[in-house]
Amino acid sequence: QTMLKCNLSLPPTRGTSYRPADRNLFLPDERVTVTCASGFWNFISRQTENTMTCKEDGKWSPSTTDCERITCGDPRDPLVSSRYYWLRGQLRGTQRYNCRTGFKTTNPRGVATCTSDGSWTPEPLCEEITCDKPDILNAVIKDLKTRYKINDLLTYECKMNYELLDSTTRPTATCTTNGWTKTLGCKEIEGACINPTVMNGFLVQSNERIVDPRNSKIYSSCNVGFKPSTGGWWGEATCTEGTWSGILECIDQSQCGRIPVIPNTRKVPHSEVYKNEQTVTIDCKVGYTSETKTIKCKDGEWQTPLPACRPQGVPCDPPPKVENAIVKILYKNKYREGFEVNYECRKSFEIEGHKKLTCENGSWTTPPPTCKQYCGKPEGAGRRMEIPDQVLERYENGNQIDYTCINPYKGPGGTATCKNGEWHMPVECNASCPDPPPITNGDFTKEKRDVEGVITEVSYQCSIQFTLSFTGSIRCLDGKWQSPPKCLRPCEISTFDAEYNLQNLPEKDNIAHGEKKTLHCKEGYYHQYKRYRPNIEEIEMKCDDGELQYGEHMPICRYRYS
Repeated sequence: QTMLKCNLSLPPTRGTSYRPADRNLFLPDERVTVTCASGFWNFISRQTENTMTCKEDGKWSPSTTDCERITCGDPRDPLVSSRYYWLRGQLRGTQRYNCRTGFKTTNPRGVATCTSDGSWTPEPLCEEITCDKPDILNAVIKDLKTRYKINDLLTYECKMNYELLDSTTRPTATCTTNGWTKTLGCKEIEGACINPTVMNGFLVQSNERIVDPRNSKIYSSCNVGFKPSTGGWWGEATCTEGTWSGILECIDQSQCGRIPVIPNTRKVPHSEVYKNEQTVTIDCKVGYTSETKTIKCKDGEWQTPLPACRPQGVPCDPPPKVENAIVKILYKNKYREGFEVNYECRKSFEIEGHKKLTCENGSWTTPPPTCKQYCGKPEGAGRRMEIPDQVLERYENGNQIDYTCINPYKGPGGTATCKNGEWHMPVECNASCPDPPPITNGDFTKEKRDVEGVITEVSYQCSIQFTLSFTGSIRCLDGKWQSPPKCLRPCEISTFDAEYNLQNLPEKDNIAHGEKKTLHCKEGYYHQYKRYRPNIEEIEMKCDDGELQYGEHMPICRYRYS
């Protein structure tokens, strides 16, 4: 019986090698190792090395399969959008992709790469969109979770003594494909007060511990057996800049509270509580007298009648007029005994003599004061000018000072004289300007100078193809230059044709800052996103300081039949 041999075609196809390599006929049970070169594999086994055995019927087992280039088919990830439309990719080839709603690409750029095992990387290609717990300023998150899914709603509330940064917003945030919607957080309530505690009393209030200063009054009353020291049976307190005023003090029913108001008294004690049987002395103002000098607390009430302070002595005519002065009281024809007035001089005048006069027996005590004019410390002393003598806060009329100008202020210096409350100087110290500031890729052109030839104003221009950030001139003010413009860079477009397959390109290598161009794909090419968005026809680009800015789509055109 004739023994059948197995045949092996030589030479092997590209990317394939046999071991042994110098034979093409093999007897049954002989073996051949098929090895694939880098970038190739056995498509059926997806291995780079396989062993075949010759069978008695003259056929190889497994059947002869040469090596093919490694390729990747459509991904098996069900989360990839439109995965059945993927083209078979070659090793290390890339494919842009999107994920289904609620999921995002694990590659930040949305690009998958074909690997040597025939699969696409990264693995997985898509992952669920989630949001981590946000850090909301000065707030507490309700029903806190470690991770939130897309469209999950989070609610938060401000911490104690805090309120929403924006009162028009709601304290919520939503997990979106781009993370959390804007959450403003909370700010400290300005001037808020913490609800007080009333000893031996109670507050009528809400459950909140913080009182908003925009609704800043609270009311309180006393417990049985106690009463407010201010009289009545309840009290009102006001929150002002974080502090309460008018907090109710509850005292025993047998005690007396604040002394009733007695007109024309002075040195009245400021205590809020007085014991039973306690006596307090009342002192009337000058020009007033009272027959009763004391007031007594008896069984929780002040004994009546109360003392009364009545005028005494001869009244005075209006106080004498003083030039360049005023008296800060209401003008009347008569002023009672003991009445006091205070004079105050106008600006740049100083009072000499006694500024306070008192009415005694129909006359004002002591002669009235006078107002003497003076000059203040010269403006710019120690900064623009140097004064050799000690600098005073006030100078009398006729006083003189010598001064010299301090760099960078210029002037020959001189002597200044105090006259009628103002300094009279022959020369002022003015600021000197340094050289104008330089700019990159540009220089100043037009200039203005002062009488001494110092540049005080300049205009700028940029080098060819560069653009000024603003036009006009800048000036030197008080020895300092205003900020100069910048020269904004052009954008290079000379490589666009070869790189992106575009047409209608400008007939130049660069376009200026701010310039816009509308481009189209070459004949036979189409925009890479047209299969998903059929209305894409034009590509708009704009130059922004050397960087090309595009609209929603990158200007990449693909061959129509690829």
